[in-house]
Amino acid sequence: MLVSDTRPGPAGSFPENLTNVNGTLFLVANDGSTGYDLWATDERPPRIVCVTPPANGTYRAGQTLDVLVRFSEAVVVGTTATSRPYVSLRIGSLIRNAEFFDRISPTTLRFRYVVRAGDFDNDGIEILSPVIRPAGTSIRNLAGNHAGIIFTSPSTPNVRVDAVAPRIAAVIPPANGRYVTGQMLEFRVRFREAVNIPTTATNRPQLRLRIGNVIRNAVFVNNGQRDDGLFPTRFRPATAMPMVSRFYRRSR
Repeated sequence: MLVSDTRPGPAGSFPENLTNVNGTLFLVANDGSTGYDLWATDERPPRIVCVTPPANGTYRAGQTLDVLVRFSEAVVVGTTATSRPYVSLRIGSLIRNAEFFDRISPTTLRFRYVVRAGDFDNDGIEILSPVIRPAGTSIRNLAGNHAGIIFTSPSTPNVRVDAVAPRIAAVIPPANGRYVTGQMLEFRVRFREAVNIPTTATNRPQLRLRIGNVIRNAVFVNNGQRDDGLFPTRFRPATAMPMVSRFYRRSR
């Protein structure tokens, strides 16, 4: 229980009529400002009543995973220059920390994690109980009682993270032989997963070819069918065009 001085200074508050009502102590005391008022003790700690996960979707590097934690009453967060309360997230095989970011209402705290390159979880992140309070930090109600930090983890199978760039598995050259004017040299670039390749009428990804002492460009034509668990992308020679090197993972 937090014991508060209802009348700071040398003068007394003269509490009287102390009454216990279902474990709460009510009393009348003089605070020296408004006269005698009704006061009550508060020994009950705030508890977590709801944890709201990030919206369903696939999150990329630089995007934020926000976890909202709502308490049974208004709370105040204490931080230090280097530490904040946080909620742990399991992203794939890694544990990441969503740190206290702000208070969006008197009872609700927002914890935020910014997705890093290399984070990956294709079957849903996990939000781990309890809320962690590093040394020097706190979550209390207005009476100073420490908040409960245990919660039931929400189900998040559709909150996924994919901040891993698609990788090339193999480049398949044209068949052996002698090629003459008008014949096509077709190359297949196999990725380990499906990719989206944005193009314009004049701007496409290319492979650089050295033919003798001349540099030619094999320009992206289309995506092939999935082959042996890999995803081929076809390139054919064309006249020089601006280089494009962006490949995007296909949205699931």
